[in-house]
Amino acid sequence: MGAGAAGCVVAARLSEYPNNDVLLIEAGPDRVPETRTAALTSLNWIDAFDDPEAVDTNIMASRVPGEPVRPYVRGIGVGGSGAINGMVCLAGLSRDYDRWASDFECREWSWRNVEPWFARMKSELMEASRRHFTVIDNAMWSAAEGLGIPAGIDTYGNDDGIGLAYLSASPTGRRSTAQGLLDRARTSTGITVLEGARVSHVIVTGGRARGVHLADGRRMDADHVVVCAGALESPAILLRSGLTHPGIGRNLRDHPSVRFDLSVRSESPRRRAGEPSTNVVMRSSSSVGTGDLQLLPMFRQGSHGATMAGLLVAAMTVESAGEVTIDPANPLGPPRVEMNMLSAPRDVTALRDGVRLASRALACPAFSELAPDEGALDVMRELQRGGSVSDDWIRDRTGDYFHASGTCRMGAESDSEAVVDTHGSVLGLQGLHVIDTSVFPQIPSANTYWPVVVVAERLTAGLMGRSLGEVPVWPVDDA
Repeated sequence: MGAGAAGCVVAARLSEYPNNDVLLIEAGPDRVPETRTAALTSLNWIDAFDDPEAVDTNIMASRVPGEPVRPYVRGIGVGGSGAINGMVCLAGLSRDYDRWASDFECREWSWRNVEPWFARMKSELMEASRRHFTVIDNAMWSAAEGLGIPAGIDTYGNDDGIGLAYLSASPTGRRSTAQGLLDRARTSTGITVLEGARVSHVIVTGGRARGVHLADGRRMDADHVVVCAGALESPAILLRSGLTHPGIGRNLRDHPSVRFDLSVRSESPRRRAGEPSTNVVMRSSSSVGTGDLQLLPMFRQGSHGATMAGLLVAAMTVESAGEVTIDPANPLGPPRVEMNMLSAPRDVTALRDGVRLASRALACPAFSELAPDEGALDVMRELQRGGSVSDDWIRDRTGDYFHASGTCRMGAESDSEAVVDTHGSVLGLQGLHVIDTSVFPQIPSANTYWPVVVVAERLTAGLMGRSLGEVPVWPVDDA
């Protein structure tokens, strides 16, 4: 259930076995190629937010302790958040997966085990092109060179520096798992997509999952249930199903970020509609870690000349953890989400270092055509005077990075916080798997879309008894 990035992989791969009858349950609308809007196929990810049917703002969340709740934006409908995300695809750092293996007893998930998958699947991605560079991409690249930061690195690796982004796209547009896998799979198999259907709970009897109940009262029987509802909804479904694993909903992590809004001071060259809005990625190290900062520029030029430009800075190695719970007064309603960002001092320090780096970049001559917002100017002036960035300033401007994870994490059976084993099977039950970002033991130091695609491919291969040494091939685009 759930037709997001992971769910589309799971459904498509399960359907490759003729004995499998696959029902893909999705709370939002179904989307086949002929019904996708131009916004959802655009190479400019900001365009996707113009499609109101693709954006779910019903889930509310607090980011930092004591902050009022506000919408936590997710994608809805076939494609999920993969239909509206920034399309940036990175593997993360090798140490991320080695920590999964050493600290959480997920030995099958060491870098040695997952690296062949990331290496092979790199060919499924499109590397951004300098011919698509926006005014902010050019400014970032020049500023990095001016600051002595290595330029032209392979961002798919571990090195600090600035380089071209890898995108889940083709030259003709976005290529999410819905477009890259599910579209082709359901033209040749018996996949059934049930749209507009919200799952109430999993039916569990005799220690085995027997199907699901929908919120409208319908019952769907099944020999096996795979929950792919994402890091916020998957734990809510398990809690409504009466599961009592202590770790359900805990270990919630996201990458805390600060956004600097920018305006273009003069007329920039006109760009063709639908060109990529993010083409470069910068990785750097804070004073408390290595490779734990990301700077990501974004740019959009509207049809009437209006521009939207910004620079995001995020702490990519995260210690702070939040929680997802259900509302006892409205268990079928949106889950309660407390991100608890910046509760660990290390995360505050790292993000402060990222803000300082972003301020140094924005002060470079390369950004002369881009004017930072007043809040950014204030902190830049303070830093230039030898001051520091206050904790309050950072907390007031901290947002999420669209990367919720960890709420049904993998681990050993002896680990009280683990919800699923290293194969994604819910501990203590038969016939029930969870496959999405919620199973991450620790959030990778990367945008989470591509890591969850690899996790979904590996877990589904294991579910069907495939060798994890054989990395599957995606269908070739007809275009």
